[in-house]
Amino acid sequence: MGKPSDHWTSFQELDRQSLHSQKIDLVLKNANFVHLCSIASQARLSNDNLHNDGGSSQCLQCSIDPSEFSAGYNNVVFEVAFSDSSQWVARVRLPENGASKRDHIETAMLSEIATLRIVASKTTIPVPTIYHFNVDASNDFGFRYILMQALPGRRPQSGLARSVPEEHMDKITDQLAGYYHQLSRLHFDRIGRLWCGRSAQEQPSIIPVRKVGGPFSTSLEYFYVLRKSDNRSIQSKHAGDKEWMTAAWILEQALPSMIVENFIHGPFPLCHIDLHYNNILIDEDFNITGIIDWSDSQTVPLERFLTTPEFTTFPGLSVEQNAPIVVFREKFAAALKKRERGDDLPDDKSGNESNEKVPTAPVHAPPRFISDIIGTPLWEIVFRCTYSYPWRAKTDAALVLRQIFGGSVTWEDLVQYRDSGPMSRLGRF
Repeated sequence: MGKPSDHWTSFQELDRQSLHSQKIDLVLKNANFVHLCSIASQARLSNDNLHNDGGSSQCLQCSIDPSEFSAGYNNVVFEVAFSDSSQWVARVRLPENGASKRDHIETAMLSEIATLRIVASKTTIPVPTIYHFNVDASNDFGFRYILMQALPGRRPQSGLARSVPEEHMDKITDQLAGYYHQLSRLHFDRIGRLWCGRSAQEQPSIIPVRKVGGPFSTSLEYFYVLRKSDNRSIQSKHAGDKEWMTAAWILEQALPSMIVENFIHGPFPLCHIDLHYNNILIDEDFNITGIIDWSDSQTVPLERFLTTPEFTTFPGLSVEQNAPIVVFREKFAAALKKRERGDDLPDDKSGNESNEKVPTAPVHAPPRFISDIIGTPLWEIVFRCTYSYPWRAKTDAALVLRQIFGGSVTWEDLVQYRDSGPMSRLGRF
């Protein structure tokens, strides 16, 4: 197995003048990597002794090369190399300003750690093992960090539908469906993030989602608050612009079209939130070897569970150009439905064993299976209204308008409708 850093690009693909690069530079210049190596060695010794390794790591040396790293939006990752040729990774949180942001980071990291531990204990999904962490920004290393298992594999170069060869497509869609199915069985009676205390070892509870709030007991409340939050962002940047205000209004009016009545009270499955090719590791034979970056994970409405750009066609492309995505989506849906019907033996470790009370509301209402939602107008509307960003509101609103009304209502009709009579008073969100 190669090293994690074999596929890392460090600064090669980053704008060295960007704020993002400046934050990475701050870590490189100020982090105490000698101290982190010492912590990693102690954690390795503790971990080996815990697993009856006979204390073999007592003489191990550890090193970190700060010039080799992989950077995401919020974190920079370094390779932790031990003298016996084994590796861990250190994921270091990039610095943020402001007390409220610092508090949010600590909570977010602890929630992610709790999520990873729950997923590892309840499923066979390949997630990294957490060996040690420190969420205090004033620790001796100088930054918040998590020491974790280095999973094998590399990220695909693009979306799975276009990067996986045809001969491997059935295999990878089946594996992905199996992991989604296991997550769908980890469900709770409220919507929010997982929390297991500051040690990340306590019984799980549900806490609010940053910028959205909660916990929520119904999908309707969650979708409504999320939409209002995005619309306030649109209003602040485009106040007085008729087309932007119409876009925000259309997306808000789509709320009833996002709801399956029998799912309103749950159950609410655990969702990765951002499960696309950048967070999936594969080997040379196109087996999935890891699902990474669970930082935004939360429980969600069933309608939101399968929302990912891996299944999304591009409105600017032709039917032929979008065909690989449609094929990938259909293969995935068929593999997931096979599991939902019980045609396969359970591949998780413990079935539905969340520590939250699962409600008694019916869950086998039309659509009967979660897999039935993929690719439908419901799925498309939920994707445009929840996964996308406020700066894409006009594009998303035009697509949602088409899903709800077909060609019977035009964009121009709604701009004029909103700008006249009593509707003109609905410009504030």
